[in-house]
Amino acid sequence: MLFLTLYGTMYLKGGKSCMCPEAGEWLKEAEYDLETAEAMHKAGRYGYTVFMCHLAIEKGLKAVLAERTGTIPPKIHNLIRLAKLAQVNLGDDKKEFIPILNTPPGGNLARALK
Repeated sequence: MLFLTLYGTMYLKGGKSCMCPEAGEWLKEAEYDLETAEAMHKAGRYGYTVFMCHLAIEKGLKAVLAERTGTIPPKIHNLIRLAKLAQVNLGDDKKEFIPILNTPPGGNLARALK
């Protein structure tokens, strides 16, 4: 089950208990992308696994941004920029991982995974 936290409130799978409808929609999409990532991983499609994880994180950050600002999140894919806009403090482990997800070495995710 996917859990995301906004403002210290727990949101369950499917975006239930969400205060902002837009944030709930972003959470539902993030959940779907995470489930797709799991299916891709089971199928050995690791490039797509990482891509879908990127999308899930992106949409989770957009949910936080929508909830905190009451605005439509920008049409960007940069996870670091989205985290800053959403005022999400990334822990040290994520500060190392997110840039790799954002822009893999050599600009090619499939090559970066080998």
